[in-house]
Amino acid sequence: MTITINHQPHPLPGPQPLLALLAELQLASADGVALAINQQVVPRACWATTTIHPGDQLLLVGVIAGG
Repeated sequence: MTITINHQPHPLPGPQPLLALLAELQLASADGVALAINQQVVPRACWATTTIHPGDQLLLVGVIAGG
């Protein structure tokens, strides 16, 4: 199956928990990361119970602090 992450195709073996994907991307415990699936923001509290499905479009945004 294929999903899209930040407008780039990303192959996956099948549906999987969102936290598994974020662990693969080394973002599971990252602070300052926001996530939307199919243009719907997914609160961090729901990451453990959300499943990624074929064709899903993910947008990952990292917060950058500076001055």
